[in-house]
Amino acid sequence: MPPKLYHGTSPEALKSILREGLKPMKRLKVHLTSSLEDAYHNALRKTNFPVVLEIDTKSLMKEGIKVYKAGKNVYVVDYVPPQVIKVIKHKV
Repeated sequence: MPPKLYHGTSPEALKSILREGLKPMKRLKVHLTSSLEDAYHNALRKTNFPVVLEIDTKSLMKEGIKVYKAGKNVYVVDYVPPQVIKVIKHKV
């Protein structure tokens, strides 16, 4: 399991994510990637100003959240609590 996972999002979604965590929304699971670049490029599909979030995998698992491998660089979880999320790339 990688020590860090990443999720790309939009600046508009950032405030609620930092308050409420990452939720599946219209999907069954929250999708994360082990590649910072993939997270950035995935977010480009939704916004011109991607924000990349870093998820501490060990802290996530300490919270009792199971992490499942779903593809080459893809991992899925039911939920990511805000306390394990760090903003690492935020272009304005």
